[in-house]
Amino acid sequence: MESSYKQILKKRSRLILLLFFMAYGCAGINTSIIFYSGNINGNYESCNCPKLPDGSILNHITFKKDSVGNSDSVINISTGNIFTQGNDVKDDRIILALFDSLGYDVYVPGENDLELLDNIKFKSCVTAWNIEGCIPFIEFKKRDLKICITGMIDPQNMTRNDKVTIFNRSIREIIEYTDSLKNFCDLVVFVSNLNSDFEKKVFNEVESIDIMISGINRKNESIKFGNRFYVSPGKGPEFTGKFVISRNSSGYKFDNKFIEMDYENIREDEVCADLIDSLKIESGMKIRIKSIDSDL
Repeated sequence: MESSYKQILKKRSRLILLLFFMAYGCAGINTSIIFYSGNINGNYESCNCPKLPDGSILNHITFKKDSVGNSDSVINISTGNIFTQGNDVKDDRIILALFDSLGYDVYVPGENDLELLDNIKFKSCVTAWNIEGCIPFIEFKKRDLKICITGMIDPQNMTRNDKVTIFNRSIREIIEYTDSLKNFCDLVVFVSNLNSDFEKKVFNEVESIDIMISGINRKNESIKFGNRFYVSPGKGPEFTGKFVISRNSSGYKFDNKFIEMDYENIREDEVCADLIDSLKIESGMKIRIKSIDSDL
């Protein structure tokens, strides 16, 4: 059982985090927020190793519960690659059991996810314009904004996975499609798991994309091009992006920042941690011994 001192520290760290979001995320009635993350790559709990110092499904779940919540001004997006890179059957089974707890409003599959796509494709959050059987886009009404979110994956992934049909789309087709979305929404958000060269071409030439969120860029990046934005949460689960959209009589104002998934401030969800342990026991997997340092 945790000491009362430890419980106080945990509550204090979460309170500080919540106050941060209240200060920066709830400034006005015409403000909407997009949280975005990706490339968890099967890291469902801390490995207590320097190679991956922060970020796992367990503290992303805590972040969702404590800081993202279910506000009518918030959209929670995953750029994909939640599952293991080698599609480890036992680890991916655990991730499937945790998927709903992450609370995604939009999930655009990445390369790692194609093997498991049939298990999650029926969920209303799974979106991809060029994957057969997926919802092509999702529309949100947030405050006084209509936001359409769509996404694509590199068709070359079909050569490595024949379970999924991925369509090639030309630049002209993408322009026509996003222009059609712009006819009934205010902003178009495009989540990209395309190859880097084609991704750049799409962003440069498809002007109806207001915000591109890259799932393949290895860097935390936020670049403004005129009144359009290109952002990326980076190569792993260490960061979540927070993109704030404000609207007034003169138009839109965009602001982006990155939040570190620091284990000291964003603790691992205890209920889901117990679920992981039970699933590991069922599968004959070794239960990770937690570091005593984290309890001191």
